[in-house]
Amino acid sequence: MSGDIFEIAFKVHTLGRCVIPSGGGAKHKGALVKWAPYQKQQSTEQEIKDWQEKYTPPLWAMITGTISKMFTIDCDSEESKEPMDSVGLKPHRRTPRGGYHYDCQLPDFRVKTMVGLFPHVDIRGEGGYANFIGRTPDGIYTILQYPTDSSLIPYERLPKKWQERIRTESLKSAVPVTAVGEDTTERISAESYIDGIGNRLLAQFIETAKAGTRNQRGFDLACQLRDNKVTQEDAPPIMLRYVIAVRDLPGRDGPYTKKEAMEPVAQTPPHR
Repeated sequence: MSGDIFEIAFKVHTLGRCVIPSGGGAKHKGALVKWAPYQKQQSTEQEIKDWQEKYTPPLWAMITGTISKMFTIDCDSEESKEPMDSVGLKPHRRTPRGGYHYDCQLPDFRVKTMVGLFPHVDIRGEGGYANFIGRTPDGIYTILQYPTDSSLIPYERLPKKWQERIRTESLKSAVPVTAVGEDTTERISAESYIDGIGNRLLAQFIETAKAGTRNQRGFDLACQLRDNKVTQEDAPPIMLRYVIAVRDLPGRDGPYTKKEAMEPVAQTPPHR
């Protein structure tokens, strides 16, 4: 589908999706505005016009989850989308590096944003966003079908194994760390929780990081820490351990700095 980038972004806004400008950061795929508020409120027609005038964004993104009434499955290779092909499902977009996005109806539970749910398969749900139109140094996002309500893939049509895994992972509860009181026992319990969740997520993200996805994995790690209720005060040491582990990966990423790793942490709102 052809058309001016802004016109397409504006059309997606009229479909009820929460649209924000993107294309910032070292990988040219990050939000150009503080996007946390738009997880709870729709961007307005005037805001979108103002962003276009101020930034002329090279990319536009959709906030996923409840605010846009949809979540996105991101398959970053031909092989990883084979289960979707096997049940006759068609993607909504082709990504610059040859991956595919599938926009899906929300089920009867909150879908988390998850990285590496299956090899080369990520989920953009609550607390996430998906770029959908524009250009990066790697190429362009190509819309194959617009994310209209009628085009969203019903959850029940997803591969059964994927349905089960998305549900299981999304329904896993997290300990509310920020609800911890002043009692020493409660503080120790919170610290143990942070160590546990931090180590588990670190291992997962370090294992899946590779040249070309290192910075994006760092961004997703910050979002996962937030979604597991790790505060802005507790997240930086975990992020720095990730930087140390992956900064020497070869490829086109260039240097990966502490400042870059902290950017998504600063953008994520503290839990109250």
